[in-house]
Amino acid sequence: CNQFDWLSEYTFTETDVELTMEGFPLEILEQVVRDESLSYEDLLSFSTTCRRFKEVGDSNETWMTKFKLAYPNLFQHFPRSKFSQIWWKKELRKKLEIGKLVRDEVKGMSEKFFSKTELSSSDMHWFDDLLLPHNLERTFVHLYVTEELSSIISREGLVDLTSKHYAEKCITHVKHQILKPKFTSYSEDDLTLSYEAALVMVAQWCQPVLDISDKSVAKQLDKLAIASLSHLLELYPNHPIFTKIRSDQSDRTNVSLTQLPELATRLTSNLWSSQECHQIMSSANHVLYTVEGFMGNSGDYYNSDNSYINRMMETKQGIPITLCLLYTCIMARLGVHCLPVNFPGHFLLKWLEHPEEREEAKKFTFIDAFEGGRQMTGAQAREMVPHLVTQEENFVVAEPMAVAQRMLRNLISIGASRSNNMRDPSYGLLRSSLELMLIINMLDTMQYGFMLSRVYLQLSINHEEVMSMLQEFRDLPGISDQVDYLMNNCQMQMEDRDKGEEVKEPKKRGVAASFPHGQVLFWTGQVCRHKKYGYLCLVHGWDPACTASKSWISQMGVDKLEDKDTQPFYNVLVADGSNRYAAQENLLPIEPEPVSHPEVGRYFESYQARVGYLPNQELAKLYPDDRQVLWQGGGQEG
Repeated sequence: CNQFDWLSEYTFTETDVELTMEGFPLEILEQVVRDESLSYEDLLSFSTTCRRFKEVGDSNETWMTKFKLAYPNLFQHFPRSKFSQIWWKKELRKKLEIGKLVRDEVKGMSEKFFSKTELSSSDMHWFDDLLLPHNLERTFVHLYVTEELSSIISREGLVDLTSKHYAEKCITHVKHQILKPKFTSYSEDDLTLSYEAALVMVAQWCQPVLDISDKSVAKQLDKLAIASLSHLLELYPNHPIFTKIRSDQSDRTNVSLTQLPELATRLTSNLWSSQECHQIMSSANHVLYTVEGFMGNSGDYYNSDNSYINRMMETKQGIPITLCLLYTCIMARLGVHCLPVNFPGHFLLKWLEHPEEREEAKKFTFIDAFEGGRQMTGAQAREMVPHLVTQEENFVVAEPMAVAQRMLRNLISIGASRSNNMRDPSYGLLRSSLELMLIINMLDTMQYGFMLSRVYLQLSINHEEVMSMLQEFRDLPGISDQVDYLMNNCQMQMEDRDKGEEVKEPKKRGVAASFPHGQVLFWTGQVCRHKKYGYLCLVHGWDPACTASKSWISQMGVDKLEDKDTQPFYNVLVADGSNRYAAQENLLPIEPEPVSHPEVGRYFESYQARVGYLPNQELAKLYPDDRQVLWQGGGQEG
């Protein structure tokens, strides 16, 4: 076979040919078992054949290759410096054991938590108990847990939707528990936080389902910096940065002038003259804005994706603060010291172009990364906000922690907006942004703690955390009445929680007396479109008649419908992320198509073309008579 072409390097005698495999030289056997066509299961079988094969199969380097083959993404998270210290066979066994435990736990979550709209941190105690005994600096258990959860979430196709739904909630909790100590250390010593780390921190915390690492972000930034360096080499081959690069590689035979120079971890000043810095920025602008197409996302400015470095790298669009940080990180790799400025309403950069000037305001040139790297004077920067009286403090450098907090304030504003809450009924963006803000902002806890308490109470979760936060604010002047109101509300929710959930009676279609206002035409799992508003939706529950309050019926104009509230009503998941209660006369069944909504997995196990969504066990118990039928062109028939 082609994969064994390396055997041609060996010279075999006639006696060798007569040898059985047991007689092969040790180095040949090791090459055989390390081949990528053999899995770790094959290696285990091989090792049990005889004592000599066991000796070959116990090689730590061989098991490292099998671990890497089985879990390539996970393998990348292991520190290379510790490869020789890791017992790879033992770690692979541990990974498999933990993987099974995690799958079993996730599988059973629907039965335990189906009635809950959202889960509390206490509902995740199984994962806390699993991770708590382990020092995350010395073991890799946390990697095995997150890898298994990620593998559940990333399974191809619209299958195992319920497991995926709960795995996302679990990985959010687990990742936050892993990241929290690191991010807390930033608040205790903010000098350890860099602008690049601030970008990564916000992206990691707010998108825990994704695998975002410092290394992966650094690699992408390196690539952009190298492209800028290559363009600079074409235009200015005698630029002093290339002298620095040659010096860095003085011990090499072949020098690569497109390899980034070796610079200090934190740049504190420009390494080149103003003219030479201009040349670097010109090349970077060409690469970023002309070649790569980065731009300000004016058309969808308040999209949270604009604040995440990984999404900005994919879409090439961002807002002033993230584009400025991107620019800063690339310039730092090329020896140009750009400083972020918390300018009101529009984040900017400044760099020391005229150090010889006596007047401080004239020393710096300002850069608008949102507008293609446009450069301007201080006076021109002030003209960007003519309605404001700008002070010198508006041009003060924003340190990484201040930048991170401004990013989070942006996300909190987006998450708190009514339009976002319609699409995000679990307040995921608002919750994560507030939680991180409280971790890194130790000075202004009242405002954000109060907001987070309200969010938790709205979702009826994390009651113990709410009581703890509110207790801190109880003695503050001016808000004691509000605190007491929220604490009483929390206490009542805790009492209701401790009583346990009421068992819901199944809704059966065969009981004619239950349908005084006509037949329930649609079933759970059916895909429909709203006749008036046109939205795509998925039915996950129904009532024989409207059960909403009179005020809701009046507010929503139900009394203006032909059958008013005396007709079946349906709980539907809408493709825009919202949950709605729709009248039967307003829904039109359509040929099934996938519906994107964060709660689909809470109710459904899988999707089938021309049928729709198949309910999971818990939903099927509530609607035992609902049957999915095949779409037949003009409608669905049994």
